[in-house]
Amino acid sequence: MENLLYCEVHLICIIIVSLEIVLAARSIDKSAGMRLFIVCFAFVDLSFVFDLLSVMLVPARQLYFLFFSLGAFTWFIYAEYQFSQKRLGKKQAVAAVLPLIIAESLMLFGH
Repeated sequence: MENLLYCEVHLICIIIVSLEIVLAARSIDKSAGMRLFIVCFAFVDLSFVFDLLSVMLVPARQLYFLFFSLGAFTWFIYAEYQFSQKRLGKKQAVAAVLPLIIAESLMLFGH
């Protein structure tokens, strides 16, 4: 029963993140920042997929950690790109880095 709920939550997350990727890809903005944002979300989406598969497949667990790390790394690059464009204020800068800090904290202390 616990595995069923776990799979159900991850499927919902996969659908939501995939819709966000499609909507971002269809937007008019084709800048480097938007492309980095899409790549970041694609890695996060793949981490959800491989985390879902890790319930069934042991090697997928390694791919989950790989894509989770790549997602965090690309989020860092995206935040750095936004900083270099000087588009972010002080509060927005904290908001841009906060998902990276939360994701890495969950990865280090959650497993």
